[in-house]
Amino acid sequence: MGIIIQFIDSEHSEREGRLADEYMLLSECVRTIDSVESVKELLDFLKLNYDRIFYSTYFREIIDFALQISARFKSNPAIYEKIKDIFISGDVHLADNRNVMFLDYFKKTDQLVAIFKDIYRSQAQISRQDLHQLSKLASPEAIDFIIDELRNGRISVENVTRFQTYLHSTNHQLLSDFNQKVNTIIKVPLPEFRDYATEKKKQNDETRDLLFNQSKMIEAVEHIFTKLGKDEMTYDEMWELTRGVGHDLSLPVLYEVIRFRNKDQVLKKNDLVDRIKKLWQRFSIEEIYRFLKNDKTIEVSDVEKQTIRQWCDNHLKGFSFKTATTKTKDGYSVNQNAIYLSFFIRRFNFRDYVETVYLDMLSFQKWDDDDVDIFEFVSTVLPAERIDVAVLSNLRSKDLYPSAFENHLLHCQKRNLTSASILLIPFIESPDTYKRHEALKCFQELRGDLQMLERSLGNIADSFKFEIIKLLIAADSATNC
Repeated sequence: MGIIIQFIDSEHSEREGRLADEYMLLSECVRTIDSVESVKELLDFLKLNYDRIFYSTYFREIIDFALQISARFKSNPAIYEKIKDIFISGDVHLADNRNVMFLDYFKKTDQLVAIFKDIYRSQAQISRQDLHQLSKLASPEAIDFIIDELRNGRISVENVTRFQTYLHSTNHQLLSDFNQKVNTIIKVPLPEFRDYATEKKKQNDETRDLLFNQSKMIEAVEHIFTKLGKDEMTYDEMWELTRGVGHDLSLPVLYEVIRFRNKDQVLKKNDLVDRIKKLWQRFSIEEIYRFLKNDKTIEVSDVEKQTIRQWCDNHLKGFSFKTATTKTKDGYSVNQNAIYLSFFIRRFNFRDYVETVYLDMLSFQKWDDDDVDIFEFVSTVLPAERIDVAVLSNLRSKDLYPSAFENHLLHCQKRNLTSASILLIPFIESPDTYKRHEALKCFQELRGDLQMLERSLGNIADSFKFEIIKLLIAADSATNC
C-alpha cells in the first residue's frame, strides 16, 4: 500500500502528477480484490490515509472502488465496522463528494438505520454537523428512533428543530411524517421553504462565471482569505468556513482550488493566486469538463462556447485520437486532452472539423460523461460508408481499447459488415480474454467462415479452443438436421 502514497506524493512534483498509467494499473488491481481479508486490509489503509487519498487528483477514486467491493460482503460485520469508523472519524466531511458514495453504500447494503444509530450514539453531545449527516441518512425507521428519543427526553427540542431543518433540505419526503409525529409531543414550527432548483441554477451560474474568468476566480479566492482575516489558512479553518447555507466555499470548484495535501498543511493566499495564474488554462479546462460532463441543463453562453472551441482548435493541431490510447505492458495509457476534446466536440456539436477528426474519434472510447456515444455522434456528421471503411481499418490495427473495440463490433453487426469476420480471427487467437470472447460472438453474428475458424484452433493453446469446438459442433449439427 505504501506505493500508493508514493504515487500521491509525486502528483505534486514538477510534472504535475501525470500518473494516468499508474492509476489505471492500480484501479485494475483494486477491482480484482475478492476476499474479506483483502477488503479489510484496504479499508484499514483508507482509514489511515483518507485525507491524503481524497485530495489526490488520480487516486481518490480508490475510495469509490473500495466501497463498491465492500458491498459484496454486506453481511460481514467487521467490514461494516471499518467503513463506519472511516465515516464517523470526521475525515468524510459533509461537503466531500465522496460522502454521497458512503451514503449509497449504506443504502445498498441495508445499513442506513444501523449507521444512523451509531452516529447518533457516538457523540456525548451531538453537533450540528452530526445532525446534518443524520438527516442525509434518515429513513422511516430512523424517524421513529428520533421520536422515541424525544419522547424519552434523550434529545433536546433545540436539536430536534435543527434536525427538522436539515431534513427539509436533504430528505424532504420524510418531513411531513416527521412533523406529524413530533407535534404529538411538542409543537415545532415548519422550516421555511427553499427553492432548491433556483439555488442549484444560481450555484451553476456562479461556478460557470469563475471557470471562464481567471480574474473572478482569483477574486473569489482572495475574498475567502479576506473573510478569514489573514493571508494563510489551515485545514480546520477551511472547514470552519463551510458552516451554514450559502457559505464562502459553497461552490465545489473552490474546493479544487483550495486543496490541502494533508491536515497539517498551511495554504498561503499568494501561493494559491500564483498557482491559478500559472496553471489557469489546464485547470480551467479540466474543471469545465468536470462541471459540464454530467449535467446537460447547464447553460453556456456563445462567448464561453467560443472559449471552448478555441481550446479545441489549438489542441487538435498535430493531434490524433488514433494515438490517444496506447497499449502498455500493464494496460493502457490515455491522453487526458483526448477525453476533453471528445466530450466538447460532442456536447457542443462541433461538426465542421476535417473529416479525419471524426473518423479518428471512432478509435477512441467514451468515458464517464452523459453525452451521446461517439459512434452515434459521428454517424450524424459522416456517411455510414465512410464509417464502415474506418471501422475495418481500425480492426486491422488490433490496438483498440476494450470499450472502443466493442463499439466497432456493434457497428459491424448493425451494418452487417461480413467482411469484418476475417479481421476477427487475430482477436480470437489472441490471449486477451475479453476481446477473444467478444470477437467470437461477433464472428457468429456475421456468419463468418467456419473453416477459417477451425484453422485457428492450431493457434490457440488454452481451453478457449473448446469454446470454438463447441461452436463448430453446434454449427455442424444444425447443418445436418
